[in-house]
Amino acid sequence: MDADANAATIVAGFEDASAYPPLERLGRWDGTTYVDVAAGSVDTDQVVVISHGWEPGYEQRYDELQAASSSLVTVWDPALVVPELGSPIQTVGPLVEAVAGAQPDATVIVFSWIDQSATPSDLFDARRGEDATEINGHRLAVALDQALGGAWDGELHLIGHSFGSNIASTAALSISAPLRQLTLMDSPDDELVRLGGAANDLRYKLPRLDIGRTPDSTFVDNYVSEVGIRYGDLPGLELVVDTQLRPPGGGFGARHQYPLVWYREALAAGPGTPPTGPWWSPLLGGDPASVGADYAADDAADPLLLTEVDGTPSTDVAADLLWPAVPLELATGGSALTVGAPADVVTVDVPTTEDSLLLEFDVAFDGAAQGATLDVAVDGRLRYTAVGPDAGTGDPGSMALLWDLEPGEHTLTAALTGGGDDATATLSGLRIVEVDGITRNLDEQQTTELVEVLVVVAGVVVLAVLAGLVLVVWRLVTRRRHAA
Repeated sequence: MDADANAATIVAGFEDASAYPPLERLGRWDGTTYVDVAAGSVDTDQVVVISHGWEPGYEQRYDELQAASSSLVTVWDPALVVPELGSPIQTVGPLVEAVAGAQPDATVIVFSWIDQSATPSDLFDARRGEDATEINGHRLAVALDQALGGAWDGELHLIGHSFGSNIASTAALSISAPLRQLTLMDSPDDELVRLGGAANDLRYKLPRLDIGRTPDSTFVDNYVSEVGIRYGDLPGLELVVDTQLRPPGGGFGARHQYPLVWYREALAAGPGTPPTGPWWSPLLGGDPASVGADYAADDAADPLLLTEVDGTPSTDVAADLLWPAVPLELATGGSALTVGAPADVVTVDVPTTEDSLLLEFDVAFDGAAQGATLDVAVDGRLRYTAVGPDAGTGDPGSMALLWDLEPGEHTLTAALTGGGDDATATLSGLRIVEVDGITRNLDEQQTTELVEVLVVVAGVVVLAVLAGLVLVVWRLVTRRRHAA
């Protein structure tokens, strides 16, 4: 087995690995259906990309279709239907059409990660989808850089719903192309979702973006309906626009998906006076500099009407967070490693503590690196990918998350596949960013233990209630006997 084949075999064994090129995950809406996106084929001045979220209940049907297909089965595949659920594209599809209608000259694209977001219907399987968001965010960045080409200089808008918000945020950091706007839709980050290990924890990613209201910064708007939070309350995120929506009713799923519905209905209703919601977008002629900090949909009779809660923030309220970075000293000396000639796979030890947030590095391809793929895994799970010479190599996104690991010794594996014989990729300036008091998801064992405690407590409460009822009945019977 040659070195490249050996590296490919190792990468294929990583958790959340994929045999399909990132570009296969993009589908361009042509007004009727979704069509393939080729490298360098997107050249419109405006590009909008939408990422779907977790898709519980679709795993079995997806597996059946993928087993019979040599190409990647995508979220818009017409055969991907579950009778009791319908098609997964029905969640974001209507929004895609609404965006295309409002921006007829824009290219509107959907990013598919159904292969790793489709799970059984159990709520505790959400952890699997959340775990796959990091690598799929990097795949989205790679795919977009390849689709746009290095000379593209238009306006890019990324939209993510649920776990798709994490994918869009990671891509926003990692893409080499300029990003004008990032829209988040009910990104799961409240305390309840930590129970199942399903929080996006965007509080640690978004500050790495150059968020602002000026043309040379990224405008970020956030819509909350069920499990999202107001990011503008967090350090470094004061320039995010938060909107609390008012779902008309329904179960958890309907409330969680409501931002998708609200956004497309707001697009259909027009900009209004003053413009709100999607009409804040600079891609639609909006002026982010005039937008307030916080809005709420308070009128049940008119859910599209937003009330400004907090006015426009000062442009200097958001300062860079000064998180210290400690150089990672490798056993071989220094803080850099190179994969490719002569070694296509390199492993190093990475020690972490309770304060270890993420591993940063600088990425550089060299030699015949066109099409060479760099994959980085920690403890066997893919965390980062980029493709030479520069797809997905944005500086803020050159990182691997550490905050979901137990403190101790971990193994980082870097592998290079494809490209020419002399292709190399170097990770230099390896450093661990540290933050006190990291807010973490509960791991699987902690979740199980907490659920067991809750079950015991619930059982005790039920027994206490039953005992109380028995006592009341006994007293009533006793009184009647005495009265008789």
